[in-house]
Amino acid sequence: NSWKYYYSNESISIENTDINSIINVGNIIYFGTMSGLLYLDIYNNEWNIIDRAQGLNDNAVWDMIEHNGSIYLATSNGINEVSLINQSVISDSNDPFLNLKNVNIYDLETDSVNLYIASNIGLLEFGWKEEEMIILSKRIFKNIRLKNGTILGSDDALWAIDQYNNEQLIDSNVQSFDMCGSFLWKSNEMGVTLQDTTTTELWRYGPKDGIPGNKIYEVNCDDDWAWFLTNRGMAFYNWSKYH
Repeated sequence: NSWKYYYSNESISIENTDINSIINVGNIIYFGTMSGLLYLDIYNNEWNIIDRAQGLNDNAVWDMIEHNGSIYLATSNGINEVSLINQSVISDSNDPFLNLKNVNIYDLETDSVNLYIASNIGLLEFGWKEEEMIILSKRIFKNIRLKNGTILGSDDALWAIDQYNNEQLIDSNVQSFDMCGSFLWKSNEMGVTLQDTTTTELWRYGPKDGIPGNKIYEVNCDDDWAWFLTNRGMAFYNWSKYH
């Protein structure tokens, strides 16, 4: 329960402190920034960056996922694959994402079978084994989540797309969301709501409950905690204990 602080003047590799996404693999923390893929070796306290000079399609890295020994980056100009072994961009003449080179990729989700891609041309599904890509929806989702075979996506509204590609409107005013079990956390300009999707019961949270800002950029959860990224800092809520 202690914090470790890192500062922007620790390394010349830290060119931009606008962090779009973070993932941790082994002893390496990867940061998707507006200046490329920044990464930190925790054990050796060494910073490095991968940008267009090292093969990225674009320096703006919006999201990342790990799959089968690689990290896949959602950039403003398609998808890049980075090896976890040598921290380098994998360039291949048979790159299955080559046709997305001029596509803005907003978010990525994956399971063992498919990669789901939220982009400015719609919601795409890529099969890891067949390496084939299909369009699931023409909607422009900025955030997606995969829950029990259903894809949840937000485009200022929240939609659910089932395995038969049927689209259902869940909420008409959603900026960020996450789902844990049957409970759906949602945020908009008015605050945060928690909905039991089984009973449809709804609870509202705001500044009086401890959320420290009036702009909520992102809400996430796991089975024990929910956390809120706001314009006035970050708050954690032990909802499994106190809700």
